[in-house]
Amino acid sequence: MFVYPAFATFIQHVGVIAIGVIALFIAGEQLGLPVGVIFGRHGGSGVDALQTTGAVGLAVGFVLGAAGEAALILPGLLRARVTWRPTLHLGHPAVRQITRLYVPIAAGLLLSLAQQNVELILNGLAPGNANHNITALQSATTLIQFPTGLVVAALSFAVLPPLTAAANAGDGAGFKRTLALGFRLGLLLMTPAMVGLIALRTPIVALLFQHGACHADCTDLNALALQNYAYQLPFSRSTNC
Repeated sequence: MFVYPAFATFIQHVGVIAIGVIALFIAGEQLGLPVGVIFGRHGGSGVDALQTTGAVGLAVGFVLGAAGEAALILPGLLRARVTWRPTLHLGHPAVRQITRLYVPIAAGLLLSLAQQNVELILNGLAPGNANHNITALQSATTLIQFPTGLVVAALSFAVLPPLTAAANAGDGAGFKRTLALGFRLGLLLMTPAMVGLIALRTPIVALLFQHGACHADCTDLNALALQNYAYQLPFSRSTNC
């Protein structure tokens, strides 16, 4: 029952990546650009057109991935004889409950937007080049998202099915026990990831980003950003589980 829905989000991501890459290859072939230019850092009108086509490919991939996600979920809904009819009942108790539960989520999103704006301001005031500072934060964010995505996917497969079953059965004790297990698993997985990223921050950044315009000083700045971002990993599971 839970197998296909568990892979639904994965299918959406695959659609975005696959269609985006295919669009780049097709556009590169039509424009006569070599593979090195497609995935490199180059300028020119041809590259600008290539980037535009790649952005369109990502959008198309998102739509197709969402369609694939729906296709995976739909058979389970049909077997469960779940039907949907459009209705607007704002006074329903479930709507009030959803609104009440969404308040902290909305507050978190607002705080995240405020943090991003503060970071942009601080990047301009911090020592060094503002563009270099922003690049360092973007590189660190990319690396942090890798273990975060892996752990979220792993916990989704392991915890969500028994959590949903306990909720449907009205098993409050089992629900709390499974939820606590999810938190412990997240902490168990993220702590080694934090230690590894901090200990190997410089080799990792040098291997992935030290090429082209990024030199040794750029690597040191990116590694410093990665180190400071990595401290949040064990605590980030409490907000995403």
